[in-house]
Amino acid sequence: LVNWMTDAARALNALGIHGLMTASAPPDAHLEASAISLDYHQAIFDLFWYLEQMGRARVALFGVHPNSINDLTKRQAYVDYLRDKQDRPSAIFENLGDLSRACQQLYQRIDEFDAVICSNDIIALKLQGDLKARGVPVPEKLRLASIGETRLSQLTRPRIITAALNFQDIGHN
Repeated sequence: LVNWMTDAARALNALGIHGLMTASAPPDAHLEASAISLDYHQAIFDLFWYLEQMGRARVALFGVHPNSINDLTKRQAYVDYLRDKQDRPSAIFENLGDLSRACQQLYQRIDEFDAVICSNDIIALKLQGDLKARGVPVPEKLRLASIGETRLSQLTRPRIITAALNFQDIGHN
């Protein structure tokens, strides 16, 4: 969470310890901390490109937690990508601790979208189950994509499109 990361980095600095975060860039540019970052911004752009190649250009963002630094990065990338595309619908459905509410909100607007980028694979699995229970054909009506490529997402049918994070490459230059 954003506040926890900021407080932890400041506490470490007060002890003379330089922190190393394995998350998105520190939320406060003035923090004395380093970060090993996953490029969530590029992952969102890549997912948009891939979905557009499949003929899916009306994309919602789903499951974003407002206190997650990684999810805030994904939210900003979504906004950045759609900034000059006013002809497309947009919506960000937040995960406020009750994904059932977010699922209901998406379902109420489902005809506006032909794809959804989920903040991670677990969120995508929850949405896929909810849509199936409501009789929404996935991927025919709504194509799901996510970020993470966890083992769970690889076991689902139909498969969820995932942006791999290349964990093995993080420590290499």
